[in-house]
Amino acid sequence: MNLLQTIAAFVVALGVLIVVHEYGHYLVARLCRVKVLRFSVGFGRLVWSRRFGRDQTEWALSAIPLGGSIVVAASDAGNAEGSLAQSITLHGEKLSAAGYLACHLYRVMQNASPAMT
Repeated sequence: MNLLQTIAAFVVALGVLIVVHEYGHYLVARLCRVKVLRFSVGFGRLVWSRRFGRDQTEWALSAIPLGGSIVVAASDAGNAEGSLAQSITLHGEKLSAAGYLACHLYRVMQNASPAMT
């Protein structure tokens, strides 16, 4: 493989890991009834963005796919005392661990499936 193919393969592999990792955060946020405002892969200039689902979560892809994030809102928008800080305090440990665990689950699934090796 030449250098460009190696770099492209690295970016694709890292991109898949980032999507799996961020999706773990997303799933746990939803299970904890924390509204996810934005699911984003990459940084830099925005390449693509759409809103989907009942909650109208914005799904975004940026130019450099070497990172990602989810943006969450307060868990109880109707409560005047509800805030992003309270939401993160209540669910922060779960949300933090979710991305890490999603990556490990993906690796276990990859090892268990002969088609993915």
